[in-house]
Amino acid sequence: PTIKGSSEADVAFVQGYLHARDRFFQMDYNLNIVEGRVSELVGQPGLATDVQLRTLGLYRAALAKWQAADDVVKGILQAYANGVNTWLGANPLPPEYAALDLTTVDPWTPQDTLSYAKLVAFGLSHDLDIDATITLGTYQGFGDALGFDGTALFFEDTHRSQPIDGRVSVPGFLDSIGGIGGAPAPASDKNQSSLQTTGGDASDNPVRIDETVLALAMEVREKFADIPVLAASLAPRETDKGSNEWAVSGDYTESGFPLVANDPHLSLDTPSVWHEANLVHEMGEDSFSIAGVIFPGMPGIIQGCNDSICWGSTVHPMDVSDVFADNVQRNALTLPTHTVHNGNPEPLQQIYQSYFFNVVGDGEPDNMVRAPVGIDAGGITFVSPRRNNGPVLAFSGDQALINQYTGWGPTGEVKFTRMAAKARNVEDFKAALQYFDVGSQNWIYGDVDGNIGYFTSAEIPLRADLAQGTVDGMVPPWIIRDGTGALNHEWLPVSNPQPGQAIPFEVLPYEEMPQIVNPPWGYIANANNDPVGTTLDNLSLIH
Repeated sequence: PTIKGSSEADVAFVQGYLHARDRFFQMDYNLNIVEGRVSELVGQPGLATDVQLRTLGLYRAALAKWQAADDVVKGILQAYANGVNTWLGANPLPPEYAALDLTTVDPWTPQDTLSYAKLVAFGLSHDLDIDATITLGTYQGFGDALGFDGTALFFEDTHRSQPIDGRVSVPGFLDSIGGIGGAPAPASDKNQSSLQTTGGDASDNPVRIDETVLALAMEVREKFADIPVLAASLAPRETDKGSNEWAVSGDYTESGFPLVANDPHLSLDTPSVWHEANLVHEMGEDSFSIAGVIFPGMPGIIQGCNDSICWGSTVHPMDVSDVFADNVQRNALTLPTHTVHNGNPEPLQQIYQSYFFNVVGDGEPDNMVRAPVGIDAGGITFVSPRRNNGPVLAFSGDQALINQYTGWGPTGEVKFTRMAAKARNVEDFKAALQYFDVGSQNWIYGDVDGNIGYFTSAEIPLRADLAQGTVDGMVPPWIIRDGTGALNHEWLPVSNPQPGQAIPFEVLPYEEMPQIVNPPWGYIANANNDPVGTTLDNLSLIH
């Protein structure tokens, strides 16, 4: 569709109306997943999904995101929701609801849009460090029993970090910012081109996976493995989402203008994950048009072209999520009440949950039955303020696994889509990227002035030990980390806030993130590869 309006709110209203007309069941199903209410649609089989999604708390994060949004963004989100609800008020529900014995749905809200945006970003950026921890612990156990070095097998063989292809998107970038690495180093210089461990080498003082931590990791894997939206978080190496993008300078084209191509490889679903539109804003001197795609349930365009620029993206699997093994205090009911960090108890937030499921096939419409979920099986969600309001995933004795993730906070991706739509040049687009806080991407760019570019986006938390050039206790951040304070594993508190920063932790400054404009060789390409060569020397974090 082409949508013309005299304001951004008008266009968003019509886009919401058309998304509801074309895709409402898809929108509502995805929303119920992220809110932990899918069993209210499909019945009791959805309950396991609901428990885990309520535990994770993307809907809670969306509420924080709504509260932090500026008035203009709130107005656009409300206009979009009004469009969805206008269609709902004037039309019968899609036929899927009749098959599920449902005759009513809740009105769409701005927070619903933000919730689905959180789910999309989660699928592109979240990992739990669970599978790697279980593998390492299993190798160590069998190594102890059979007489081989399980730690060396893991770090030096099965989980070495060298990519299969040595080409990079931005060669020389690390050197340009005074960094170390980016190209193979001579053997004698190995220790200068990689992070250092503390406490000797792996053979002297190897990281050991605690038996309780290993059992808790296995419990989390069992909970997540059969839930499609969560299973990819367990083993991101095996479930990488791949896309392709490239740009060619106008110096090499017949027209003299750049070429930009983007092939985003998301799930091949029916209906498609994308909805295409041409949005025309007739606003006098502030007029602009933009064409491209967006996920149904959100206003605007996430990949496309306006009058001046074109852009696309691929997934950049940066590490923005850690699992910590925290010490906890528990009450007389054996439920955790506090984490203990450096000997100091810190209260956990407790959120009481109620679950309902739709009784499908009994002939009674809208028949919801309360599900009996125990207080220690999802009836209470435990949240740690220290961990960016991250959830307790599992607990046993005086230990718990807690997930710290940049996406649990009020991030600003909707503001990015609005700013990118209005961008006219490289600097405008880079300013918009400061609000694409989670769901890390490689961005490809071209404009009518002949420029091409590559940029990275997302807030990358700085770990205290890695910021000092060490891996404390020889526990890299893709293994479950220590949360007690015994090791220097915490995310650094923010002391140098960056433009548009959302999370309350120190992040990598934007100028130190991979990027380039108009490379002298005339082209840029990325297919989810290491963009600057940080892994090309084949050195693991422990050697």
